[in-house]
Amino acid sequence: MTPAADAPSEADPKLRRNEEAKLTANYLNGAAVACVAIGAIAPLTGLALGAPAAMADSTPALAGELGLAIAFSVGIHWLARRCLGELRA
Repeated sequence: MTPAADAPSEADPKLRRNEEAKLTANYLNGAAVACVAIGAIAPLTGLALGAPAAMADSTPALAGELGLAIAFSVGIHWLARRCLGELRA
């Protein structure tokens, strides 16, 4: 078989739309994971490994940053789930 025979037809817009929705959802989910990794996991790891004392003195700011990172992550993940809701059978 030729590669063109295995490729989806351009005449199938439903398949194309589904694949685009899955790619978008995957991208957004990756952004949500990165948001938690940078905004929540990295600062906590820094504290656990002995970050400077100045960072330890700003516990309320760190707690706010953690909450904000998790909230952004949940929001982005929710958008990804909405993209998947656009899949058509």
